[in-house]
Amino acid sequence: MPKYYSIKKFEISDDNLKSKYQDYLREVLLGNLPAPALSYEKFIDFEPMFEEVIMKL
Repeated sequence: MPKYYSIKKFEISDDNLKSKYQDYLREVLLGNLPAPALSYEKFIDFEPMFEEVIMKL
């Protein structure tokens, strides 16, 4: 069976990770994401955040 996608892994800088975490906390406080919020360590261990899925035509 042919593979219709590929996954590319990439690095995110520490400053960008901290910014994304602040955005995440803001969304939790607004009620847009489930509470309680993850700790920073658990947040950065979320593997799919460092992956990009590329669909093939």
